[in-house]
Amino acid sequence: MNNAIKVENLCIKFEEFGLDNVSFKVPTGSIVGFVGKNGSGKTTTIKSILQIIKSNSASLEIFNNPIDFKCNDPLLPYLNDIGVVFDDNHFPSLMDISTIKIMMSKIYKNWDNELFDQLLKKFEIFYENQLIEKLSKGNACKLSMAVALAHHPKLLILDEPTSNLDPIAKVEMLDLFLDFVQDESHSILYSTHNTDELEKIADYIIMIDEGRVVFEVAKDELIYDYAVIKCSFEQFKQMDKSNFVSVIKDDYSVKVLSKNKEYIVDNFSQYVIDTTNIAEVMQFYIKGEKLNDGIII
Repeated sequence: MNNAIKVENLCIKFEEFGLDNVSFKVPTGSIVGFVGKNGSGKTTTIKSILQIIKSNSASLEIFNNPIDFKCNDPLLPYLNDIGVVFDDNHFPSLMDISTIKIMMSKIYKNWDNELFDQLLKKFEIFYENQLIEKLSKGNACKLSMAVALAHHPKLLILDEPTSNLDPIAKVEMLDLFLDFVQDESHSILYSTHNTDELEKIADYIIMIDEGRVVFEVAKDELIYDYAVIKCSFEQFKQMDKSNFVSVIKDDYSVKVLSKNKEYIVDNFSQYVIDTTNIAEVMQFYIKGEKLNDGIII
């Protein structure tokens, strides 16, 4: 399989936090959702991939090419093929859009002024001489996306790109991402807290917690093959737990997560069985008691 990104054994040590052997891949032609609670390591991982933060150890491939960390600027050969958007504005506040347009045309050899203008029009940004500091947070986000797309990248790396957008603009942006990956050579690594967005557009989901990858799974598998059983404490004690992943208990009942919905429906039809979603699965992995071969660990 071709991969836009493949990272293995990414380790970083800070005083109170670190990444512990983070490994995952972004297959070419896919949208990969990158999820986790605040402080789990999502942005640190992205900045490490982009070499904004230097890692202690890692193996990194971009477009199946190993990255040589000994180089002064190891990602330079891929500058034109990667578009990046963070959740906040990184352009100088006293610069205007026209100046950004000129500056970017000097940086990217594939910069497309016509496409940039088309994107600004699509995003309803019509004031090219407006200072960046005068833009709303939503329009600053749209500007960042226009810059990321206007040099015809093959890979988008996005960190909360829709956090400041209104609901209508979010829908339009998701459509734009889907259009982007219609070209099977294009890929997106999409970090977000908005799991509803990922349920609409993602092909794979990676979850990180406390600096470790917890799971890496196809989105459809998570949505359609995972299931939740609701039962009493006494019922839970009597169950065969070999197909369970995690359990959450409260004062009155038990919820159990399984990766095998077919098995659950065939064997536990007498109980309440619900489908699940990305946010609920995250809750089980973060807050629940883990099970291994039916034993709580």
